[in-house]
Amino acid sequence: REFYLIQGVTKVPVPKLKLDLPIQGKYEASKKVPKRQVATAKSSTFTQASFDLWKNVVDLDSPDEDEFTALISPLSFDLDQAADVLSQAENDQIWDDGLSTFDDVTKGDWAAHTAGVSTRNALTDITTELHRMVEKPNFARPKFIAMNGITYSEYASNSWVQGATFVQDREYIGLVPLPKIPGITALIDPKVPTGEAVLYDPRAMLFGEGPSVSEQYRDERAGVSGNVIRKWCQPLVPTDLRAKFGSHLKSL
Repeated sequence: REFYLIQGVTKVPVPKLKLDLPIQGKYEASKKVPKRQVATAKSSTFTQASFDLWKNVVDLDSPDEDEFTALISPLSFDLDQAADVLSQAENDQIWDDGLSTFDDVTKGDWAAHTAGVSTRNALTDITTELHRMVEKPNFARPKFIAMNGITYSEYASNSWVQGATFVQDREYIGLVPLPKIPGITALIDPKVPTGEAVLYDPRAMLFGEGPSVSEQYRDERAGVSGNVIRKWCQPLVPTDLRAKFGSHLKSL
């Protein structure tokens, strides 16, 4: 299947497996400076992201007996799945080691109703966090909200989101513009737990990309042929940006 969380990251090349990356902070201009007065000197602040990449590995082997007797090559069949398996590992790690580390913010159940009206305003939950992030001193620019298809369906059917129009289309996987909040794209992926969503600025969701190595090997005495594929990567959210540039919404 397709994996979508990778489409909401900022990729950083890390060819040597380790890298200290400075991330520039925001400063404000001096306002209404009187004549003959010197403006306050400004300088950038920096947050450091330290990469130390790990490797994901697919190791496949097949004995000669299986290769000779099977109608298709088992090793070739397994190799066809290798890219998918590595992509799934990266997708899991983007959530486990990246998106889920943004600071938790408890909201409420988007699916609950009272007399046919949603008891929780999903728009308010999201726009409150948007406002907090874009205002100073954070100065974030949120672009994505990650959730799974069930949580997205609850958002799309929330009466505060629907207004007077019934939402006909509900995407269960993939990328879709978030209804009623222009500029925000929903990343709908089943890896995100039900009842959770992460609203974030992708500049904080870093993905260190290292080298990939694919090798064939042969154990002549055992009569086994194989392939091993190694890919180095690391999803990372700098600690200083986990509250400023994102919100991990829970109890939705």
